[in-house]
Amino acid sequence: MIHLMIIIIGYLIQIILNHIDNLFHFYIEKNYDTIGKQLVQKSQLYKDQFLELDSQDVSSPLLRLRIELLIYARACFINSCHMEGICLVLDHARHIAILLNDLNGYTLLIRLLMDLQQYSEMIYIFDILFQSDHFDLLLLTISNMHDERLNAA
Repeated sequence: MIHLMIIIIGYLIQIILNHIDNLFHFYIEKNYDTIGKQLVQKSQLYKDQFLELDSQDVSSPLLRLRIELLIYARACFINSCHMEGICLVLDHARHIAILLNDLNGYTLLIRLLMDLQQYSEMIYIFDILFQSDHFDLLLLTISNMHDERLNAA
C-alpha cells in the first residue's frame, strides 16, 4: 500500500514539475522577482508538509520538489539581479543541506550544489561531503564537467 502511494505521489510530482516548467517558461519574460518569491514560498509550504510526515525519508517527493523549486527560484533571482532573493535561496539551501546530511541524502545534496551553482557560497556542502566520506561521489559527478567556478571553489 505504501509502495503504491509513493508511486502515485511520484507521478503527481512529475505532473507538478512539468506544470511548473511550463509556467516558468510562459512567465519568464514577466517579472522574475515575483516568480522567484512565489517559488520560494511554495518551497516553504513543501518544507512544512515534509516536516509533518511521520517518517521523513530522503526519497520523499516533497523534498525533491522543494529542491527543484529553489533551483528555479535561483534562476529567476539571477535573471533579475535580485541579491536578496539569491541570499534567501541560499539560506533555504543551507537548511536543506543540513536535513539531507541527517538523512544521508548525498546525491540530492550534490544536485542542490551543482544546480544552484553558488559554489563559493555553498562551501559547507564540500565540507559535509568530505566529513561523511562522500566526496568521491561529488568527484564522480563532476568528472565530465568543465566549470571554472567549481574548480576555483
